[in-house]
Amino acid sequence: MADKYRNFKHLCEDMREGKDFSVSVSEGSDPRLLVIAPHAGKIEPMTSELSHAVAGENYSLYLFEGKRPNKNKELHITSHHFDEPRALKALEQCDLALGIHGRQTRGDEKSAWIGGLDEPFMKLLAAELDAAGFEAKIDGHAFPAKEPQNVCNRGKSKKGAQIELPPKMRDQLKGDPELMERFASAVRNAVQKRLPDG
Repeated sequence: MADKYRNFKHLCEDMREGKDFSVSVSEGSDPRLLVIAPHAGKIEPMTSELSHAVAGENYSLYLFEGKRPNKNKELHITSHHFDEPRALKALEQCDLALGIHGRQTRGDEKSAWIGGLDEPFMKLLAAELDAAGFEAKIDGHAFPAKEPQNVCNRGKSKKGAQIELPPKMRDQLKGDPELMERFASAVRNAVQKRLPDG
């Protein structure tokens, strides 16, 4: 489905911060990584919780969260068009960005789809998730995230990664705190191996 709004300014013609959506930014003790969820809250459910779990106390975190009683999908701005000013500022301050997204099933209810321009990081994410018992795909899916303007590719390195999780996987993580921690730990392990002196 095509986005209703082409960018943040267009969205703000109809939607109000505090009523329809919220923005939160926090800097971690290690701000080299920014975990960014541009479709959080009720837009792509569980991406807020997943992003918090991955960022933990260490890494910086950006959330754009849908807060409407319904029709939160209307707040979706495609990642390579997402230009909310606080997101862009946070991206300028990080070396590496990791996007957290929820996707539709699209014939694959089990796999995390990994995209981006940082291939070593993508391979580390896939390997760590696989070692933790999760399925992950780098190739042959609908979200390669190769656009330079994708939020995951807008840190200082100009290349990063994103993870797209299907509804069934998000539901499993929601209902199992131990599984959620295992997922978040796997992602953090990949981050620590990718960052300089990690």
